[in-house]
Amino acid sequence: MNKLKRILVPTDFSDTADLALRYGHSLARQYEAQLHLLHVIPDPTTAMGIYEQIADAIPPDWQETMLRHSEEQLQKQAAGVCGPANKVIRTTLQGDAYSEIIRYTKFNAIDLIVIGTHGRTSSVHHLIGGLTDRIFRKAPCPVLTVPPADRRFKLP
Repeated sequence: MNKLKRILVPTDFSDTADLALRYGHSLARQYEAQLHLLHVIPDPTTAMGIYEQIADAIPPDWQETMLRHSEEQLQKQAAGVCGPANKVIRTTLQGDAYSEIIRYTKFNAIDLIVIGTHGRTSSVHHLIGGLTDRIFRKAPCPVLTVPPADRRFKLP
């Protein structure tokens, strides 16, 4: 097995993402690896495919506001899980979450992705679960999936 040098934790700032970050932080300490925390902001115009209909409704400073909010949340999440003196590499990207996570993984030679299996809300539940599944199947490195803390295993 290769030594882990770089560990990526994609986050949507959910409780499950916090738990994934705890696992990632523990592994990073154990292997003396870099810990990367990544949040991807969707582009509302391409995500919905209705640019013409909503372009005027999007505030001009939307992207700046989202980037600023993401950076604040990344700092808060990293400090809350890893401590105030953390050395977490925090990054915000914009685009399709799956594509950006895979691109980031390849570009930064990530050795392990640690990702939660479910997102913030039940409506996002299937989206994040689907995202995790796609990453699990297509990532260029091993993927550790972390279920919600309240999930209980039951034999069929």
